[in-house]
Amino acid sequence: MFFSKILVVSRLNGALEFLELGDRLSHNVDTENVVLPSMRRKTHSNPSSWKTIINSVSHDQFPCHSRRAHSKTISVLATYKDLVVSGSYDNLLKVFRPQTGVCLFTLRGHSTPVTALTTERDVGAISGCDDGEIRLWSLVSGESNRFSSVHSASIEAIVCTYSRIASLDISEKLCIWDRFTRRCLQCLSQFRGGCLGLTSMLNNTAVCVGRVSLLFNF
Repeated sequence: MFFSKILVVSRLNGALEFLELGDRLSHNVDTENVVLPSMRRKTHSNPSSWKTIINSVSHDQFPCHSRRAHSKTISVLATYKDLVVSGSYDNLLKVFRPQTGVCLFTLRGHSTPVTALTTERDVGAISGCDDGEIRLWSLVSGESNRFSSVHSASIEAIVCTYSRIASLDISEKLCIWDRFTRRCLQCLSQFRGGCLGLTSMLNNTAVCVGRVSLLFNF
């Protein structure tokens, strides 16, 4: 994941590395706050861009801050303003300052592995875990609010707009929530062709991607 000109790398052993790329990265790769879309993990980004990045990193020496962030594999990463948020199979989320690699605080509340994460400037962080629980986190105070139990399967993706939140679980159930009350407004399932992922667009809309793309207005 990129944060400005810092490459954030997560390792299977729970370590995070923050590599300062500076101006030496190839000019044809846009690194300004690039993050992967909120899709299932089998989704891939542009392979040619990633090949350029990997080659650049492997042939140069970059200043690096390395931290053992989690005791188990890191499953999700996201950016929030000038911070990086990680979630792991150790049930925890952690917040880092990428310029130094310092962990600012740990978010505790999930009782199963964290499987989905998104951030929004006016909201904070929203995470989902293996038992279907969803939590909204303040990245100022560290406090969290738990959503009502609707999902019974692992959360695969979460997207957020100003007033709505959409969550997708591994059984392909899609739920729409009111961001302010955390009340579930609608649940949809049994998509024709299957639902392979979820991403947000402008104007309070989300796209559920599968063999047939389904567009929902929040």
